[in-house]
Amino acid sequence: MRAVVQDLLAGAASGWVAARVHATVVEATCAVAARALAETGLRRVVLSGGALQNRLLERGLVARLGAETVVMARDVPVNDGGLALGQAWATARADRSPRARRSIARRGSRARTNRRITCSST
Repeated sequence: MRAVVQDLLAGAASGWVAARVHATVVEATCAVAARALAETGLRRVVLSGGALQNRLLERGLVARLGAETVVMARDVPVNDGGLALGQAWATARADRSPRARRSIARRGSRARTNRRITCSST
């Protein structure tokens, strides 16, 4: 942020400053993704989130990481709606495991025996 303020105070064009901000976000995201890929041995990275609705960021990331490396949602939104869908999918998959089923069954039986419904009459 300091660099942005300094550039603007120095009279830099706002478009140039914005381009610099975009380039910085792309570089930082690429560095994190490259590190994650190197540490895990994976060959692909999934990018999601509202920031990827910004075409400059999306195109910059794909260009830097390579189209064969980047996986992005195309049939669902990349913002919170897509994240929620991914969380629901992960939960559904986790719920299929025997361990998860036992845990849910234990919680469910407690919830049924301890549940009290109160209604207020007005």
